Amino acid sequence: MLTAVLISIGVILYIGFRLHGMERVSPAKTSPASKPSPVVIAPVIPPTQSQPSSDTPVSGQDPQQDTENPQVTPQITEYLAQLEKVDGYRRWMRTELMQASETLKNAYISQSGDDARVRAEVEKPLSDGYIDYGHRYAQLTAYFKSLKPPSGCDRVGKTYEDALAKSSTSMIQSYYCLTQFDLQMSQSVLEASQPEVTKSLEAADHELANMCQNYGITKKLRIRP
Repeated sequence: MLTAVLISIGVILYIGFRLHGMERVSPAKTSPASKPSPVVIAPVIPPTQSQPSSDTPVSGQDPQQDTENPQVTPQITEYLAQLEKVDGYRRWMRTELMQASETLKNAYISQSGDDARVRAEVEKPLSDGYIDYGHRYAQLTAYFKSLKPPSGCDRVGKTYEDALAKSSTSMIQSYYCLTQFDLQMSQSVLEASQPEVTKSLEAADHELANMCQNYGITKKLRIRP
């Protein structure tokens, strides 16, 4: 009887000791799910704005908040400024061509369509103008080629150079027709080349838009026919 009681007491003490030991050890055991996560400091975004995706640059965003866009270097800024000047001059060259065409039209009107009198009036101005026009267009093309596009502007430079070449060829050929007193052919040259010229200029404008978006800067120049 005493032995049975002692055994019972021993069992109770043993169970109590094991339970007490588990209570002391359990807090030290941590399952993988309860391990503390590493601390990640996310960029501060105003409550009214949604967080941009990692692969979509935001144009015009504060540089301190935009960590996705690459840095705009002084070389890129200068290259874009020169591109804008070159394209402005290209458009002015087209205006000059239109003015030369109007000169020939007005001469035919004022001379009542008399070819001999028209030639006497505008042959030299048109011939001299054509030579100067071709020379200045060649200078413009050479100048743009001398501008080495910085990293990030390569595609813009390549597509614009192609557009400038197509545009100059079309307008110089059209001007030459004026020196031959052929208004109809001058206009036909422009119309025939217009689709290809327009496509190349739009391609350059598209590349410029992509570059500006990539760097998160405002696109100021619109490259158009």
